[in-house]
Amino acid sequence: VKAGRHRKLEAWTAKEKEMEIGPEAVRLMKTQDLGYVRMRAMVDLRKVERLEASLHLLGDATVEGEEEEGDAKRTKRGKHTIFVGSAKQAT
Repeated sequence: VKAGRHRKLEAWTAKEKEMEIGPEAVRLMKTQDLGYVRMRAMVDLRKVERLEASLHLLGDATVEGEEEEGDAKRTKRGKHTIFVGSAKQAT
């Protein structure tokens, strides 16, 4: 009861809407929603993989599985070959 008038419950209203559009349409919408969520998950997973692959360009990284020697961590530098036209461009 709101402002002296009876209001339908939200769940009841949702059921009425489902009956208006039909159970097959509701089932179709749910499967489309699930398909969209799966597609977005795959897109995001590929994006994460691409970003992780580009991390090696960011400088020194600690090598996983390597033991620490004292306070200094063993690091591994990536090797990148860059081709230039002249010695001046290389510096």
